[in-house]
Order: sequence, then structure tokens, then C-alpha cells
Amino acid sequence: MSPTPWPDVFIVGAAKTGTSSLYQFLIQHPDVARSIVKEPHFFSTDINPEDFSAEFYYQKIPDIDAAIRRGHMIHSSFIRNEADYLKLYAGAQGKLKIDSSVSNLFSHTAAGAIHSKNPDARIIIIIRQPVERAFSHYVMDRRSGYKLSLSFTEAVLSDYQQPKKGWGISHLYAELSVYADAIKRYQDTFPANQIHLIVYDDYRNDVQAVLSSVCHFAGLKPFRFDTKQAHNTAVLPSNPLTRWLNKNKALKRSLSRHIPDALRVPLRKLAYRKKNLPALTPDDYKTLMPLFMEDILRTEQRINRSLKHWIKP
Repeated sequence: MSPTPWPDVFIVGAAKTGTSSLYQFLIQHPDVARSIVKEPHFFSTDINPEDFSAEFYYQKIPDIDAAIRRGHMIHSSFIRNEADYLKLYAGAQGKLKIDSSVSNLFSHTAAGAIHSKNPDARIIIIIRQPVERAFSHYVMDRRSGYKLSLSFTEAVLSDYQQPKKGWGISHLYAELSVYADAIKRYQDTFPANQIHLIVYDDYRNDVQAVLSSVCHFAGLKPFRFDTKQAHNTAVLPSNPLTRWLNKNKALKRSLSRHIPDALRVPLRKLAYRKKNLPALTPDDYKTLMPLFMEDILRTEQRINRSLKHWIKP
């Protein structure tokens, strides 16, 4: 791929729209490099992890070289040192390099920062029906031990009314479900042929077709991906120990490093359940859709595509 040390492709978000599964599928491709950090958040410089509230944990990597030697995938960190960031991709050896930091869509500075380092970068944006995106976010937080006493609608409205909001400060259920201004930032910064927009409904309905279009966009040769394994799916803790570990994330991360790969899937099946998950209701749509109607109409205009199927009664 390109000789630049910077990533070639940026999957910028939105969060809870299938970005994790897209990344995991793409790294199956023989011409795609793996980074040990899926979301290094290097370019979202207007987000300061030192301002995060105690409720929000992120993994610090004090020694990037040691982390690379261990080779265990780290889902998310906030890497602010340029040399450390570039080390994530130093072993790419001509393969396609991908940054999948979902804060880059929410950030007001990321588009310009990415362009300053690699003006030829290719940008992938995924958008999802806003109430459904927020609901997936809520279920993820329930899995992590947050918002246990609030219904979905209560959690969204409570968070929306917080006096102090921001990434790592509040949950941003509503704010991460609006897209028009974020898309505009990238359209104002990169030419149209360097932006690939995916509507989540297409991804859900025909993942192979979407992956084929992404390969074409990224300059990858055609490849048949194994899409049988789901990634980052909706689950909830099945026992008190899992709930406790999810609230003590530093300890959980430390223990995870010592678990053999062969045991990870069986242990996950014991720790989490897919049964009796919370479900969206017509009342949820009725109460929350007014938060998003204006942005849906603006997003339609920005992407030149109808999103009428997003408008729920």
C-alpha cells in the first residue's frame, strides 16, 4: 500500500454501528496489517482522557514496545505520543494499515488532523438508525455495569440533560446518534472519492456485498471473508462475578492477559448471556425520535440518500 507510515484507511465511526466487526473482518484479508490497538484515538485531540470521569475507564499503555511484543489485542486506548502511534503500524510491511478509532467521527479536530498527516487517507463512515444505535450503546453499558437502575429511555434522557457532557464524561447516547455535522467535517476536508459511507441496514442485510465494496474502495483485491463469527454482540453478564469484574476494568484487563487464547471463547460463553436482553419498545421510539428527526433530514441531504425507513411511528 502507500509508503506513508500513517494509516491508509480510517474507520471513523459511528460507535455501535458495526465498526468492530468490520475491522475484524478486514484483518482477515492477507493484504491488511494488524495493529495491536484497534482504537488508538490519536487524532481526536480535542478529547482529553485526563478529563474522564471515574465511571469511564480506558487502558493506558505505559510501554508500547512491550505491548507489541505481547501481541494481545487492545480494544481501545488514547495514544498521544506520535512515535508510539506510528509503532502500531511499523510492522505493516507494505500491507494496508487501518485505524478504527470511533471517536474520530465525534471529534471536531480529527478530520483535519488526519488530513494533515495523510491527505490521501480513505475514510469509512457507518451510520445507523439513531434510536437503535443508542439502544445498542445502552446494552453495552449494561454489560459494563452502568445504568443498571434505568430503563433505556430514562438513561438516554438523563444523559442528554447532564450539565457537563463529553467523551468519557457522559455516555452521549443521543449525541453519538446524530451524523450530519460530523459527515460534513469529513466532506469539507477530503474529496468525495476518499469517503465511503455505509448505512448499517445494508451492512446487516448483506455483509459480503458491503465488504466487497469496502475492498474496492480501499484498493484491496477481492476476498471471501468468513463472517460466521459475530463480534462485539449484545450480551449481558450471566453472574455476579462477571458484573464485578466489568466494574473493575483494570483488574479485568490484567487477568485477561494471562488467559490462553483457546479458553477465551468458552469463558466468554460462561460469563455472558444472550437471553432476556432488554428490547426496544414502540414507546421508546415515540419518546426519543423527536431528538433525531431534524438530523435525519439533514443527513439525508448530506449523503443524497433517503433514510425514510429510519423514521419510526
